[in-house]
Amino acid sequence: PAGVLLATCQIAGANNDTVVPFTVSNTGVLTAGATQNVGFDIGMGEVSAEGVFYVGELVNAQIRAFTVNNAGVLTALANSPFSSPGGSGQVRLDPSGKLVFSAPFGVGSLATNVRQSDSSLVPGTGSPFTDNLSDPFVYDFFRVDFQP
Repeated sequence: PAGVLLATCQIAGANNDTVVPFTVSNTGVLTAGATQNVGFDIGMGEVSAEGVFYVGELVNAQIRAFTVNNAGVLTALANSPFSSPGGSGQVRLDPSGKLVFSAPFGVGSLATNVRQSDSSLVPGTGSPFTDNLSDPFVYDFFRVDFQP
């Protein structure tokens, strides 16, 4: 299906990273849009079903949020960035879209952030949570439902 693909690019030098939007045709053809400098060291991100792009900062424990239009142009969400205790190099949404998980590179903790009705984030209760990994690179999240 047609849509927008966002590519994050880490550029040498502090606060110089970019996002390149690509529009996607119904046949899968990609057309690059205007490169957008985001003004911070960008981590990994994910787009919600509502079109909000959540992306972690590599240096600060913050998550940035942007709305994305059909041409891939980013507009910062009000009150963004949001604090993410424990770090924010990688960002993932849970399948329901109600939680945003974040983790720094190489620290061994995972933070939970709760999405509000306006797509802003507040840290989850008890967050961050430590794990037994000394250098986690990427977290991926899978939902498991148990039936009685």
